[in-house]
Amino acid sequence: MAVGVAFWSFATIATPLTANLIQSDALWPTAAVATVATNIAPLLSIRAVMGLAESVVLPSIQRIISVWVDPEKKSLAIATVFGAFNSGTMLAYLISPGLLEEFGWRNMFYLYGAAGLILLVPWVLFTQDTPYTPNSLDPSILPAAI
Repeated sequence: MAVGVAFWSFATIATPLTANLIQSDALWPTAAVATVATNIAPLLSIRAVMGLAESVVLPSIQRIISVWVDPEKKSLAIATVFGAFNSGTMLAYLISPGLLEEFGWRNMFYLYGAAGLILLVPWVLFTQDTPYTPNSLDPSILPAAI
């Protein structure tokens, strides 16, 4: 999931950069289809990378819940995660217009991409793939008394 968040964050940051490559004079009806396709291709490509990066979230969350959550609590965990997804979307819908008005649309992408990268740091530093269990310890690191 961390790789997906990293790619999503970089693609979000790259969105306004690739949008800057579009030449507005080439988008008028007199332009050839090839010129328009070449002109917009970098933006469409980076947005495709963003979509691919987002696609790892739900399978990753399901894997995390299956490994970390007790069977009797899984439905609550899934409800909490999906509620958080929706709450995050609603929060973004509430704050994005203000950010757009204050900082412009390009900076909004930079801000959201940077937030993803900032939140990725503690995720990578403090998480592990599986929960601690006594059986998961390497016997060579256990004290001799055990």
